[in-house]
Amino acid sequence: MFSNKIVDKNDIQKITDYSVIGQIIHDNHKTNTVVNEFPNSLVAESFRSLRTNFQFISNEEKKNIILITSIITGEGKSYTSLNLATVFAQNQKKVILVDFDLRKSKIKDYININTDNGLSKYLSNNSSIDDIIQKSEIENVDIITAGIIPPNPTELISSSKTEELFARLKKEYDYILIDSPPVGVVSDALLLFKYSDMNLFILRYNFTPKNLLASIMDDLDKRK
Repeated sequence: MFSNKIVDKNDIQKITDYSVIGQIIHDNHKTNTVVNEFPNSLVAESFRSLRTNFQFISNEEKKNIILITSIITGEGKSYTSLNLATVFAQNQKKVILVDFDLRKSKIKDYININTDNGLSKYLSNNSSIDDIIQKSEIENVDIITAGIIPPNPTELISSSKTEELFARLKKEYDYILIDSPPVGVVSDALLLFKYSDMNLFILRYNFTPKNLLASIMDDLDKRK
């Protein structure tokens, strides 16, 4: 009765009218690339189920830019972003995952890409798009890592270079997944909403605060 955490689907539906389009089960595998390494596992199947549900809410005729965010840190958005990119790629789609979390990047560590030549260098005019696109160990999945943590991430994201980046990527990829910072922590994700066709919020069982979710959903509705 006194709990302030999301503990089931009903808690979400009481707060917002937005659809719950998937549930990712708890995973005991000690890896962040579970879909690629254990494609027959139950957690991989739950990601495939999520991919199937996208068919009911997305337009396959246009390039799909999916922004993936969360309310606070620790809800699993980077883990979800990487594995969702993998299941799309397994469906013979060309996918790129762009790590726009310029403050607390995780994608580079998850897939062992050892380079500082990432998004922050491109946005600050120190690298080209071709220089920052990295091939991953996952078939059909390319990665743009966040790169070196900049002193001014909000200014970089709001620059015209971001628009140029998406214009280029839409010509080459079937799906563009954006791993953005949590909306309840910084405003960076709000700057990226205008580029996305769909915004996916990751909430975590017994972790996401109900009052903060309600406050942020109300704020986003007011911002239209």
